[in-house]
Amino acid sequence: MKNFIKIFRCYFVITFIPFFFYCEKNSISSYEYKDYKPNSDSILYLEVPNGKIAYRIFGKGEPLIMCMGYGANMDMWDTRFISQLAKFNQIVVFDYRGMGFSSNTNMNFRLETLAEDVKLLCDHLGTERVNVLGWSMGGYVAQLFGLNYPDRVNKLVLYATDAGGGAVINPEQEVMDILSDSTSSDQQMIGLLFPDHWFENHPESKEYFKQVYEPFNRLTIKLQDEAVNQWLSDDGGASGNLYKLKVPTLIVSGDADQVVLFGNSEVLFDSIANSTLIKMKNGGHGLMFQYPNELAGYIDAFLNDKDSF
Repeated sequence: MKNFIKIFRCYFVITFIPFFFYCEKNSISSYEYKDYKPNSDSILYLEVPNGKIAYRIFGKGEPLIMCMGYGANMDMWDTRFISQLAKFNQIVVFDYRGMGFSSNTNMNFRLETLAEDVKLLCDHLGTERVNVLGWSMGGYVAQLFGLNYPDRVNKLVLYATDAGGGAVINPEQEVMDILSDSTSSDQQMIGLLFPDHWFENHPESKEYFKQVYEPFNRLTIKLQDEAVNQWLSDDGGASGNLYKLKVPTLIVSGDADQVVLFGNSEVLFDSIANSTLIKMKNGGHGLMFQYPNELAGYIDAFLNDKDSF
C-alpha cells in the first residue's frame, strides 16, 4: 500500500566530498554530543575477501545496518541522530572497504561488492533478516542489497538517494560544477548540504562535524566515483528492477536538497510497490544534522510499527 506524507519541517541527505569534513572544530561550547562518541576502542573488524570491514554497534533491538554516502566514513553519521535511533534499535555502522579503518585490495570493486559486504556483515552478526538504511550512495548499496538478497531484508530506508540510470533527475548545473570541481572551496561544498542562510541562523552548525576524525583513502574514493558513475549511466542503476522489491520501504526526501532533487524520491516511490514517501520541507542534503531527533523519530516509527507512523 502506498503512502505519501508531507512533513513541513525538514529534509534529507546524500553524497559529500571528503575534504570538507575537516571543518572548524573550535566553536560553540553549548553544543554537545551525547551517548554516541566515536573512539578507536569501540571498533570491531570482519575479514572479507580482499579486505577487512571496520564496524561499530550501538543500542539494542532489531538490527539496523546503516550504509554511508560517497567518500565518507562511519564517523560522519550525526551523533545525535545515532543516539536517538539506538534507543530502540541495534545500530550497526561501518566503513566501506578501503575507507576509514577498513582495508581493500580489490581495485575493481563495484557497488554490488559493497552490497555483498553488507551481506557478509549480516552473516557475521548472525542476523537472518535486517533493516537497512542507505544515505546517498548508501541508498544505491541498500537497493542492491534488497534486490540481490531479498530473503535477508526486513525493511529498507532510502534516504536522499535515487534509482540511477536514465531515471535520475540531475541537480542544477551550478551545483554539478561545484561537485565536480576539485578547486571548490570547503564553504561551497558544505553549503550544498544545507538550505540558504542555514549557517547564519544556526551558529551551532559549526560543530556538526566535530566527531569526524577517521582517515580518508583517495584511491578508494576514486573507485567509488567510478562505481557511482556506472550507477548514474543510462544503462546503470536499479530503476528497471525496483518492482522486484517487496519489503516495506521508507523513502525520505524534501524540497531544499540541492544535490539530490526531490523528484528522484518520487521516482523511487512510483517504482517500489510497498513504499512510503516523506517529503520534508526546508531541509537540505544534511537533514540528519539539521533535525536529528525528528528524522530518527520517523525512521524509528517506520521500523518498529509505531502508531505515530
